[in-house]
Amino acid sequence: MNQVSSAMGSVVKGMDKVLGSMDVDKIAATMDKFEQQFGNLDVATEYMEGAMSSSTAMTTPEDQVNQLMAGKHILVLF
Repeated sequence: MNQVSSAMGSVVKGMDKVLGSMDVDKIAATMDKFEQQFGNLDVATEYMEGAMSSSTAMTTPEDQVNQLMAGKHILVLF
C-alpha cells in the first residue's frame, strides 16, 4: 500500500512539471500513468477489504451470531 501511495505522489509531482510545459504527449502519458496507479490502488483496496471481511467472518463464533438472530432484538424493516 505504501508503494502505491509513493508512486501516486511521484505521478502527481510529475503532473505539475508536465502541465507547466503544456506538451500534450507528455500530459497524456502522465495521465495514463496516473490512471494505472489509481487502478492499482483500487485493486489493492478491494483485496484488503476482502481479506478483512473474510477474517472477520471466520473469527465471529457462529453460536453468538445465531443467538443474536434468534433474540428479541431483531429489527423488522418494512
